[in-house]
Amino acid sequence: MYLLITGYPGTGKTLLSKVLGTKHKYKVINDKLFSINNKLGKKDVNEKEYVVDITKLNKFFNKFIKTYKNKNLIFEGHLWPEMSKRNLLKFNKIVLLKTDSKLLRKRYEKRDYSLIKIEENLLCEETNYIETILNSKGIRYIIVKTTNNQKKNINELEKNLILNK
Repeated sequence: MYLLITGYPGTGKTLLSKVLGTKHKYKVINDKLFSINNKLGKKDVNEKEYVVDITKLNKFFNKFIKTYKNKNLIFEGHLWPEMSKRNLLKFNKIVLLKTDSKLLRKRYEKRDYSLIKIEENLLCEETNYIETILNSKGIRYIIVKTTNNQKKNINELEKNLILNK
């Protein structure tokens, strides 16, 4: 089974995916690490970020999942929705995590994001950037609202992904 847990920065994608992966014996694939490890982009010195080439991500994703047939994988990150519709349809379930913008702002400030980065991320969340991408491709997804209550977040994800017994 291939699951995608996506959402805006600060919504809990990485933490919740790791917890679910450990609990249900899924291998977790983070988009940024996947891209860096497979040289699917380059470092932007000005932005101090790794910029992923989505064409390369699409191609490598296809090769990668062929080597992991019949495995349980959770792909997590905000880059995966940028892939082609054909690749997105390979996921059995897609969950979009959403969090209250005030809580997101607090998390960004705690992470010491620059004001510009905070505003960019909040703008993406407020304008439903990921939803727009998925909707434009006709991709079905489930929205799960996250809070500071990790146990509640895990239960909600398990319920929506049908992972619990």
